[in-house]
Amino acid sequence: MLTPSEVADPGFGTMAHGFFRETRNGRTVVGHGGDTLFFHTELSLVPEEGAGIFVSFNSRGRDDAVYGLIKTVLDQFMDRYFPPAAAPMEPAALTSAPADALRIAGRYESSRRIEHGLLSIFYLLQQSVIRANPDGTLSAPGSFLPGEQRFQEIAPDVWQEVGGTRRLALRNVGGVPTILDSEDPTSVLQAVPAHRSAPLNLTVLLGSMAILALTLLLWPVVFGLRRHYQRAPVYAPQWRRARLLLRVAATVDLLWLIGWTYMLLPILSLHVEFYSAAHDPLIRTLQVLGLIVVAMAPLGLWCAWQGMRYEKSLWARAGNGLIALALLGCVWMGFIGGLIGFSLNY
Repeated sequence: MLTPSEVADPGFGTMAHGFFRETRNGRTVVGHGGDTLFFHTELSLVPEEGAGIFVSFNSRGRDDAVYGLIKTVLDQFMDRYFPPAAAPMEPAALTSAPADALRIAGRYESSRRIEHGLLSIFYLLQQSVIRANPDGTLSAPGSFLPGEQRFQEIAPDVWQEVGGTRRLALRNVGGVPTILDSEDPTSVLQAVPAHRSAPLNLTVLLGSMAILALTLLLWPVVFGLRRHYQRAPVYAPQWRRARLLLRVAATVDLLWLIGWTYMLLPILSLHVEFYSAAHDPLIRTLQVLGLIVVAMAPLGLWCAWQGMRYEKSLWARAGNGLIALALLGCVWMGFIGGLIGFSLNY
């Protein structure tokens, strides 16, 4: 059970059969954590010393503080009872560090993620950013701790935390730049392709919602103003129908987005009891509505093209084009965010 499944690089943890296996203060440490929404535990054993420690907490704490607390307890337990034989030497940084830092810098997503289904959208929008600093060091998100940690390159494609022991290593796995984390043997960080970039997709999502909401807000306002000032425009019958279809499409897409927002918001507050078979009819409705959303996108482009022919106002043409882009944005988010499909598994 304590034998590692594969050999790890020096300073990096790996998986044994059911256990995490790592080296701390020159000693082998094996263990595993246990988590639900309401309790969090950690078992760590030091086999060669015949010792171990078990901790359990009954909540996540404010801002998920329990994870950092577990790490701190284990670090101080090891430093107190099994200190290193000698103070670790601070390794010298490599001369190639500035160029190497630029090569590893980028946006990454964890391999331990939901890849398909409606909850995959959260993993699409939450990614880790590795930044290259002017002095050749890296800044990376803290391991179970808030804020960032700084790393310097100590070997080709290997970085160590400044003043600490955590290490990051860059590897190429199947053509994908991949980062190993010495403190996380359960997963790796994989470079995010451009189409999965969180800023891009968040912009598409929020931009589409804003355009659709503004369209529906201005529709009755403009109608009321024109009626009040008796300036009703004269539209060709073809454009009148196309213009109405464009706004109906905006209504359908916005309702679809609102429905998914209602389904997804509870998980952000960890209210998993919200999710049950009772919501299957709503999910099915949203899935069927998703087909209509897909069909509305080319319709929106056709309506915007019609507007180029019949609308004289540049603002009106631009507005119709933005609505068409928002409809396309909904389709994009539906497919890349796992919101278009017919599975009830999530």
